[in-house]
Amino acid sequence: MAEFQEVMRQLNRMCSHYPNCGDNDCPLFDKCGNVGSYSSNAKRAMWIEKIVMSWAAKHPEPVYPTWYAWLANMGVVPAELPPDQAVMVTDIGLLKKIPADIAQKLGIEPKEG
Repeated sequence: MAEFQEVMRQLNRMCSHYPNCGDNDCPLFDKCGNVGSYSSNAKRAMWIEKIVMSWAAKHPEPVYPTWYAWLANMGVVPAELPPDQAVMVTDIGLLKKIPADIAQKLGIEPKEG
């Protein structure tokens, strides 16, 4: 059984993928808007979880590079991180992945996850 937060995160991804609740391609299209009432029943909640996690497995999240890797690719910083700068790079968040919305605005293509 998946963790609640992960199921909800994937449900939000799925709903963003199908912004029109009447979209026939959505695995929950006929139950959209009723997920809350369905989740009050243990069997239905497990059914929703199964559908959501199955969808998530078939639609992996795009993976974007870290800020540091992108800056290195652009030639702004050295490709290899000098050891004396590792703490600073970590502290300012350059080892975090670039968020999808920002990556898209920068024209960065996702890597295979």
